[in-house]
Amino acid sequence: MSQLNYAVSNGFISPDTLYFNNVVLSKAELETNWIIPVKDSWLAKRINFPEVVS
Repeated sequence: MSQLNYAVSNGFISPDTLYFNNVVLSKAELETNWIIPVKDSWLAKRINFPEVVS
């Protein structure tokens, strides 16, 4: 957890990086939501992703 923002600022983690969701509660959820983008996980609340300017 202490290195998450370092990893983001150095490009190792992006919002679309795949993440193993180990908080699944059922077999069905395991089959459909075990590997998800970081932006869709609980971890996204802990990471400060920079705003994308287009």
